[in-house]
Amino acid sequence: MSGATPPRYPLRSRRQVQAPQNAETLVLDTKEKVDEAALPSPIRSPVPTTSSNAFRTSREHNLEGMLGFKEEPRQILFLFLLVISVAYYSFTHDSDDIAQNVRNGGISAAFIFLVYCFLQTRDGLLSLHRGVSSIWFLAHVTGWWGKMCMFRDWRFCWVLGIGFELLELIFQCIIPDFQECWWDSLFMDLLGANFLGMCLGRLTLKYLETKEYDWSGKRSEQRGYFSRAISQFTPFSWSRYDWEVFSSAKRFFMVLVALFVCLFSELNAFFLLTTLSIPKDSNLNKYRLAVMFMLGIPAAAEYYEFVTDPKCYRLGQNAWMMCCIIVFEMLVWVKFSEGLEQMTSPPFDVVAPLVTFSVLFSLWMLLYFRKKVRNI
Repeated sequence: MSGATPPRYPLRSRRQVQAPQNAETLVLDTKEKVDEAALPSPIRSPVPTTSSNAFRTSREHNLEGMLGFKEEPRQILFLFLLVISVAYYSFTHDSDDIAQNVRNGGISAAFIFLVYCFLQTRDGLLSLHRGVSSIWFLAHVTGWWGKMCMFRDWRFCWVLGIGFELLELIFQCIIPDFQECWWDSLFMDLLGANFLGMCLGRLTLKYLETKEYDWSGKRSEQRGYFSRAISQFTPFSWSRYDWEVFSSAKRFFMVLVALFVCLFSELNAFFLLTTLSIPKDSNLNKYRLAVMFMLGIPAAAEYYEFVTDPKCYRLGQNAWMMCCIIVFEMLVWVKFSEGLEQMTSPPFDVVAPLVTFSVLFSLWMLLYFRKKVRNI
């Protein structure tokens, strides 16, 4: 009909087009299967969804391995508000102080970098509540609360937390649970759960340090039966730790030993789960962590006394028990790691910076304590 409206999308013609006689014969690969669901429909427009970036989706073969990001209105709105805030601050603040201007420029550069990383992450900043509300975030907080109660030192715990995040980067090729973006490692783990657990641990230490402990056996006040029963499990006394890491080379080395022992204990948990194919939500892992925590508090106290007290010449039984458990766990996962494809050595781009850092750190430690001995 001449007055009919032409279709919006032209339908595919079913006529067989004859090839020219002088053209070469085309051989079609009949083994390759075409997904009919992926073909554009002639009835509706192939509008890209907001689940992934349309540019990356259309060029998947060229951008293989790159991290796609969501195109959601809330992210665009959040980015627009941030840009407006920076523009407002730039136009309303005029300072002749060069140092202040350089400081503001550095903050702006870091801000732009964070915004770029915000768009590149699969889970944006506004969806962090999913990670915070998970059981693993609570487990992280509880674990670092226990570490603060064991070692009772901010600097020790911060170095321990940074060291474990570096170990996650090193062993990503072996343990799948370590494969996470830097956003989660920095904000969710180190500055989030770890810092919150340390703060709660510090509050617990402050309460225990100021509490009055009376083991004379005389009841100065009437208390309930339950309170008296619970008090039997409280410590005899509670004191704060001052490791004095840089007081001598021997003290520095002994504190490093405590750091490495704790890091090995953390790694053993993940290597055992990987090599023995134990589910992460298994009760075995929970029982292990509970036993290590209950044993770690007296073990850390014994090791601290061994390090700081010159009259103490040997470790206590709890510290030796902790070392034996860690060595036994290492022997178990090393034995059962034979034949696993994922148990490969880290790549060169991971080993080279690690070796370089170890050499430079050893050289710095040697020069620092040598200079300190000369000054004495």
